[in-house]
Amino acid sequence: VPGKVSTALPVVPSRVALPPKAGQVDPCEWLPPERAAVLQDLGRLRRAEEDGSDVPLACHRVEPSEEDALVRRLVLHGMAVPVPEDDLPRRRDGRLLVGGLFGVAKNEAEDRLIFDRRPENATMEKISWAKLPSGACFTRLLLSPEEYLRGSGDDLRNYYYTLRLPENWIKHTAVGRRLSPHVRRELGLCPRREYRLCFRVLGMGDINGCDIAQAVHEAVLRRRGVLSPSCTLIYGEPGVYIDDLLIWQRCSSSGVVPVDGSFKPPAPSPQDTDVQLVEAAEKAYLEANLQRAVHKEFRFETAFKAWGGAEIDGVTGK
Repeated sequence: VPGKVSTALPVVPSRVALPPKAGQVDPCEWLPPERAAVLQDLGRLRRAEEDGSDVPLACHRVEPSEEDALVRRLVLHGMAVPVPEDDLPRRRDGRLLVGGLFGVAKNEAEDRLIFDRRPENATMEKISWAKLPSGACFTRLLLSPEEYLRGSGDDLRNYYYTLRLPENWIKHTAVGRRLSPHVRRELGLCPRREYRLCFRVLGMGDINGCDIAQAVHEAVLRRRGVLSPSCTLIYGEPGVYIDDLLIWQRCSSSGVVPVDGSFKPPAPSPQDTDVQLVEAAEKAYLEANLQRAVHKEFRFETAFKAWGGAEIDGVTGK
């Protein structure tokens, strides 16, 4: 929420921002074969347990009185599934590697649900797929007196939760307390077994979550010709930052661009490169079944924010 310090909030089930149906996108259908192979065999990234090593304690800010309601909502939206405890990975001493959940303010009506996966993260190697851009890159861009800059941006709604995990990895995403007997009955589970909820989608808090999400977003756009290396702002490289896309274009005017506030840029033309890239990106998202946060989009603006932070003035060059 603007103006407020972000902190770990208690989870209020009714406030959690969720897609209508989670896990609609299989990352392996979009990733290059060598990366899809890594995702299909994440077990290879697990490290051998070290003697005497400590298991980090997960932060679980769900009140016991709210746990059943949260479980119902996560199962209803396809975010998570119940898994018997005896199928879950354990430490040598028998302890389960169970994560926790907490909230982070998103807007006045919703909170982001964060998966504190530190117990399992501590067993994993990190993949390094994400090369993230930065608004600082624009300080290297020099405009001539006849040039100005314009940008267009998109944000993907609940992006992490649209990405489905491989079936063989779900058991490594256990979270929260044991399912209550009441919920077990509601879900038709075996009354003689204990269950934990496991995420079936990519969680915000997974050690490799950013890398996987970034790689999938890039792959989706590249299939439609977006993110060509010749048109990419270099720092980490792409114009994609996890769930945000920025497309910008250096434009030429017929004369010197005034910087006194009187400049009115001409309307974009259908033949302009950025117009075509924006159209291609929108088609790519439709094809991949990724939902755009339309209320956050902006198109062909000379004053815009780059990846949520840096404020760019494409007329004055600041």
